[in-house]
Amino acid sequence: MPEHQAALWTSWAFDGALEGLTIGGGVFHSSSQAATTANAFDLPGYTRLDLNAAWAFGEGYEVRLNVDNVTDETIFITGGFSQIYPQAPRTARLTLSRSW
Repeated sequence: MPEHQAALWTSWAFDGALEGLTIGGGVFHSSSQAATTANAFDLPGYTRLDLNAAWAFGEGYEVRLNVDNVTDETIFITGGFSQIYPQAPRTARLTLSRSW
């Protein structure tokens, strides 16, 4: 486990002429952590930035764009038992959904 971790996410929903638009962003920070159960070496700490924007329209429709790891950091985490997992590079997802 890293000694320090912190996360913050916020979003803003507009009204008036931009009603239906929501933008948001979040940051996640993790300090270095042991990469093996023997603590032979450490994985570096990292800070990841994620952003999103959504537009609600019609009767329950929403289109959303999420961009994860905006700064394209190279991130590795450990799953315990000396397993090291690379995390996704910059990734974008565009979704259309409907609620009723």
